[in-house]
Amino acid sequence: MRMAISSPAARRNAKNALMLNRTSPVKGPPLRQPPVEMEKLEPIHRRAAASTLVLRRTYVAVPPEVAAPGQSPVRVFGVFSEQQDTLVEWLRSCQISTVAMEATGIYWLTLYDKLEGAGIEVYLVDPHGVKAVPGRKSDWMDCQWLQKLHTYGLLQRAFRPDAPIRRLRTLTRQRANWCVRRPASSNTWRRLCVV
Repeated sequence: MRMAISSPAARRNAKNALMLNRTSPVKGPPLRQPPVEMEKLEPIHRRAAASTLVLRRTYVAVPPEVAAPGQSPVRVFGVFSEQQDTLVEWLRSCQISTVAMEATGIYWLTLYDKLEGAGIEVYLVDPHGVKAVPGRKSDWMDCQWLQKLHTYGLLQRAFRPDAPIRRLRTLTRQRANWCVRRPASSNTWRRLCVV
């Protein structure tokens, strides 16, 4: 039984889904390529880690061969400064050269700066592009998946300007906010000074 598709966009999406699911078309090569197994790929970043930041925790995964014997390759850290310093020291002790990090909210900013200051290359990744893959239902598994994708160079890095440009942007935004708030604050002072 076929469902009625109302909009042209929905018809296009349904047609694309049918085309992708069709493995042997009438003419030409197959439309879908067989999936490539991760083990057959060439690792790009051998010393790669990944972190997933949630409200009160940071999950970090390193390659299993880098973790100490008998210890899990995934560790959970807090979000406070001294806990992030411990995280950076652990990554240094594991000789990690690059970290993939999901850009969610503003939680990643301080950790990004600490990792960058420690000389670790940070890949900021858009979480929407990574979340589409089924099967990972926890942050623990999510950071392991990110680490595997980053090892094989399958993550696209988001743009983040250099430190001088970031400082200039911050100052420009702050000045714009002050210019917008100036009339309201001067009116408040006038109202308070009138006796």
